[in-house]
Amino acid sequence: MASAETFWRLGHNITKHDVDGSIALGYRKFRSFFGTSPSVCAAAYDNLSHVRPIKSRPEHLLWTLLHLKHYATEHISSALVGVSEKTFRKWCHIFIHLLAKMPVIEWENRFHRALRGSNILVSIDGVDFRIMEPSPFNPKWYSHKFHGPGLRYELAICIRTGDIVWAYGGLPVANGQILG
Repeated sequence: MASAETFWRLGHNITKHDVDGSIALGYRKFRSFFGTSPSVCAAAYDNLSHVRPIKSRPEHLLWTLLHLKHYATEHISSALVGVSEKTFRKWCHIFIHLLAKMPVIEWENRFHRALRGSNILVSIDGVDFRIMEPSPFNPKWYSHKFHGPGLRYELAICIRTGDIVWAYGGLPVANGQILG
């Protein structure tokens, strides 16, 4: 079981943030390198404990997150973390596949901490995300919220826990309606 402190320390070996300096600056650097926080890294690593290889180590997850965040060449990334390209590639591919299969959003979680007899379990809402203008131009991408291109998602949130239990979308928006 790896802790957030473990990921913080291992991340420091890559980011070279000042461990005695500003913690806020250190966290910003960590997030800019890996796209998330040390506590989320620890939770993901523990969530994968039953499926990841026995010889895997927490730094392998950090390498993968670094790769996914920046998508630099293997030559650059492997040099940054101090391993061979073959080793970097091996562990990144393993953890990319593990992360892709990790169950994160589960509809059954809507029952967590539900009151007995309650039949109102979730709140559903929509959210638009701004995107770059696809080419060639097509009005189906227009979001009235941004007055420009966007995608719409519907999310269901468990009322008792705040967990996202359902997601639908990533679809073009036109005239306030999901097209799909």
